[in-house]
Amino acid sequence: MTSNQSAAPPTGADRVRATPYARRLARERGQPLAAIRGTGPSGRIVGQDVATFVPTPTPTPVSASAAEGPAARPAPAARTGRPVAAFAAEIDLTSAVRIIGELRELAPEIGLIDLLLKAAATAVRLLPRAAANDAPVVVGLAGTKNGGRDLAGLDRLALRAIAVLRAKETSQDQQSSAALSLTLIERSGIRPLAAPVPAGRVASLMVAAGGGDRVGQCLLSYDPAALDAEAAADLLLSFKTFVEIPLRLLA
Repeated sequence: MTSNQSAAPPTGADRVRATPYARRLARERGQPLAAIRGTGPSGRIVGQDVATFVPTPTPTPVSASAAEGPAARPAPAARTGRPVAAFAAEIDLTSAVRIIGELRELAPEIGLIDLLLKAAATAVRLLPRAAANDAPVVVGLAGTKNGGRDLAGLDRLALRAIAVLRAKETSQDQQSSAALSLTLIERSGIRPLAAPVPAGRVASLMVAAGGGDRVGQCLLSYDPAALDAEAAADLLLSFKTFVEIPLRLLA
């Protein structure tokens, strides 16, 4: 006997156009697909849309009696994080690891982080508004065992000088209009999907690479109100090039 029952209509979540990866990522993060604006073809939600989605908190309702009472205080306004956008890239670390190994024979304190810091500062220096002035580029170093700090002028220092500066416990009191934050996660087999942009910065670079890795996973998050997409892409590509061809930093 043939059943004449029709299939159940799709739910609201099923009607939202999204890639399988975007659906899985949204499910893992507990984010409703219906609240996310898709940037893919025909408005399709892609993984990047989910990774950069910032939910808006719902204000807590205030009862009339509490609002009208003599000791009532105005409800605090809901706060939302700064909207961010991001680009990701894989970086070949083969040459960087080899050069760091050679330099350590003369200066054991030099590490991969020092090359990444110089590459980041040099990439920032190439941005038009940073190149237009002579102010030192400031890079905020985060995720280190010694705590975060601001380091200035790294694009003009040798790797050994950067290592010495990084070992100091105090931050430099110099400012720059084109600063970013750099984090090195010394772990293998992970890929950063989202990273906040700290206050006072226009971008955040996160690199994940284990000690023996020859490929690093890199994520650049940036504030679209302070840096346009083309400039952000150029920043990431410059950083990638300097790390993959480190002789440009040593010349």
